[in-house]
Order: sequence, then structure tokens, then C-alpha cells
Amino acid sequence: MSDFISKLDITTFRGIKQLSLSDLSVVNVLVGANNSGKTSVLEAIKYLSISHDVGKSVNLAFLRAPVGKEPHSRDGKIIDYFSTFYHAEVDDDTVEKKQTHYSIEIDSIVSKQPLSYSSSGNIEVQYDSRGISQKVFNFSTKTQIGTSKPTYEEYSLSDTGKLESKNPILPTDDFFNSLYMHSGISYYHSCARFLSDAIMNYNKGDLLNVIRSFDSSIQDISIVNDSVYLHNSISGTLPLFAYGVGLQKALLLSVILYLYKGNILLIDEIDNAINMAAFRDIFPWFVKKCADFDVQAFVTTHSVEAIDAILEAESENNKTDNIRIITLRKTPKTHQTIAKIRTGKQARNDRENFGMELRV
Repeated sequence: MSDFISKLDITTFRGIKQLSLSDLSVVNVLVGANNSGKTSVLEAIKYLSISHDVGKSVNLAFLRAPVGKEPHSRDGKIIDYFSTFYHAEVDDDTVEKKQTHYSIEIDSIVSKQPLSYSSSGNIEVQYDSRGISQKVFNFSTKTQIGTSKPTYEEYSLSDTGKLESKNPILPTDDFFNSLYMHSGISYYHSCARFLSDAIMNYNKGDLLNVIRSFDSSIQDISIVNDSVYLHNSISGTLPLFAYGVGLQKALLLSVILYLYKGNILLIDEIDNAINMAAFRDIFPWFVKKCADFDVQAFVTTHSVEAIDAILEAESENNKTDNIRIITLRKTPKTHQTIAKIRTGKQARNDRENFGMELRV
């Protein structure tokens, strides 16, 4: 794989502490109870890929904003959202003034090369000449790729969005290419955006072959004034919005698999909006296409039916083991995040022979 993550150690990120993931594969399925850290693992991977670009990181943080919020709702809340990437601990050394310390530490092996990132900081209240207060997040970062010399930077981010750096470095390309599909994504609008890119810049015939591998009745696809139309041998020509969100999501998965060949996909709640009856059609197909297109996927799900459907791909190909089922759990006393990692074969054996619940 071009950008294969074989190991991921998250010492601190959001609510995750001391999580170690190794022996990762093509399709890595994150399961566990609510608040076990499934979505945070996806965000940690995306954050790591763009960690040198604070602007992109802020945009990532706002994906957790309540649905329907307008862009101007960021005003005065940038630090509130951005700082949630950091693990917060209160320093009790002084009784009179407690200080909250924020930290991130992520180590990984990407494309057989170590990539490490750490950051620490604190939030202060500053006053201007008029006596008006604002929050400022002061933080430093350390990034190291392979055996190269570490890069150190210091930043000051205000709640107005102003970013200052003592040793500014212009953002470069992402450390590795990844696409994060969060749970609140609009399947229809995302289809229109990605399809436009695919049709304009790539071979449409190749794209159609990918789409037809999921639904052979689709003859062609077109975009007119930002509206997507499917030309179907059974139902004729219909706008995409006339179809259910399940087909919209399947079409979106087809397009992003085509566009992100050799890269990493991060999909939160992969089963969302897909009818349970379609699981055994969509998920084994998805696993196969990830392997065919040299894509590494990290996905989350709450559904045992989705897990079983994904494991169907394992039974169809006994020569390879492209699946990992990763069960996350928080320890009750230390609140550390621990992981039970099963290969596809192990997970399938536990389900079939022991009826084992893999989600807890």
C-alpha cells in the first residue's frame, strides 16, 4: 500500500489515553460501547495527516459542531472546539490557582516510516487596551518523520481565529492522503462534488466500471447544473435524489474508492443510512474493492449485522486476511483505552463457534 498505517499509538488525544493499535490491515473495523473512542481514533488519524496545518485542524474540530450551525457560529468558539482535540489534565500543584494542561501525543508507522507528533499548551485570558478579554490558546508542537531532525513550532491561537507563530512555516502537503467521512456528511451533495471531480479529471469509463461492480443496471451517470442523474437499464433516467440514501451512500463509496486509490479512508458509522437487507451486498463488495484499489480503510459501526456482513468477505477469500475487528474499551479505574484486535479469521471463528459478542 502507498500509505499503509501498520501501527498507531495514541498516548493522548481527546478522551483517549495509552491506546496501542498494531497489526493493522486493509479494512479495520472499530467497535465498542458509546464513548469508547471509535470516532476519536478516526479523527486522530486525520489530525495526524494535517497536523502541520492549524487551519485544516480547526476545520476538522468543527465537524463536531451541532448540525445546522452557520459558519459565523465559529466566532468566539474556535478555542472551545480546537482544544477538545487535546487531553486536558488539571495541575493541582498549587491550591490557589489550578492550571489546566493540554496535550496530544501520537506515534505511528506510515508506509514503513515512523511519524510522531506531540503538542502541549494552555489557555489564557488576555485583555486588550480597552479592557476587553479574549481567550488565547498557546501551544507548541513537535513533529518527526523517520530519522530526520524533529521540527518544533510555537503557536498562539485566539478565539477570533487569529493565528500567530514564533517560527512560521508555510503549510505543505499533508503527511499522508486521507479522506474523513464523518457521520453527519450529506451523501447527495458529497456525491455531486466527488463525481464532478472524478468525471472532469479522470476516466469516466473506469469510474462507471467501479459503480457497475456494485449495481450492474447503472448504464451511465451525468451531472446537469449540480444535479446528479443515473441512467438505469431498469428504471430509466432519474435524479439521484429520487433514490434512497442507501444507494446514495453506496454510490458515494464507489466514487471515493475510485478517487482515493492507494490512500486512506476514514468512515464514521459506515452502516448509517444503509438498509440492513443490503449489508451482505455492500460490505463484502467494499472489502474487496479496498483490496483491489490498494485502499486502507478505518470504519466504525455499532451494528453486529454490519460486522457479520463484513466478515462474509473473509469466508469468500481464505487466502488473505484483509480484515481487523478492533474492540475498544475504557478501563474503569484508569480510564485508559484498551483494544482487543482480532483478525478476520479469528473474529469469524469467535462469532460462528462461540456466538461471541465482538462489540464489548
